[in-house]
Amino acid sequence: MIVVYEICAMLRGLIVQLSSGNSRALRDIMDVYQKRLYKYALQYVKNEFVAEEIVEDVFVALWNKHTELKDVEDISGFLLVITRNLCLNYLRKEHLEMIDLASLTEEQIYQRGNLYVLEDETLCSLVSKDYEAKLNNVLNKLPEKTRQIFLLSRRDGLKNKEIAEKMQLLEKSIEYHITKALLEIRKAIFE
Repeated sequence: MIVVYEICAMLRGLIVQLSSGNSRALRDIMDVYQKRLYKYALQYVKNEFVAEEIVEDVFVALWNKHTELKDVEDISGFLLVITRNLCLNYLRKEHLEMIDLASLTEEQIYQRGNLYVLEDETLCSLVSKDYEAKLNNVLNKLPEKTRQIFLLSRRDGLKNKEIAEKMQLLEKSIEYHITKALLEIRKAIFE
């Protein structure tokens, strides 16, 4: 998807902001991951209220560890590990019937939580699914020339110079339109 790279870059930017103590970045990360982590926790604890509490605890833990996030490349994996550990702690504490994770393969664990989308490279597909409608809406609202330039750049992979030649515009004009499109996309995603 043309905007997937941009979304991944924005998520990486959020991680950097969070590691610096930006609470707005935490809220944005929560918006992206909260529902998915809730479903994952619910697979383990089978209780909606408890799953909600666990997800809240995940984000509290994320905030408490925010200074350690500078080197975290896979925030989804980081959040999954915290969620899983909190679920297992809850199950141990309550002496509920536990899932024997040792007997499950990694693939089976992911299938239980439908979490293929949270693996390294496929994180972007989760984000793109969650925001695809928003992004298409933003792209459709862009002025025609801006949308066309943005799509030539991101979808078709043309360099700014190639787009400038094709559209008979200055290269600076191409940069302006791409920047304008990216700003609108960021605004829509993180409002």
